[in-house]
Amino acid sequence: MTESGGLMRADGGRQLC
Repeated sequence: MTESGGLMRADGGRQLC
C-alpha cells in the first residue's frame, strides 16, 4: 500500500522513498 511519497510496511513502520 502506498502513502504520500512513501511505502507503508506490514510491520506498521513507514519507509520514505
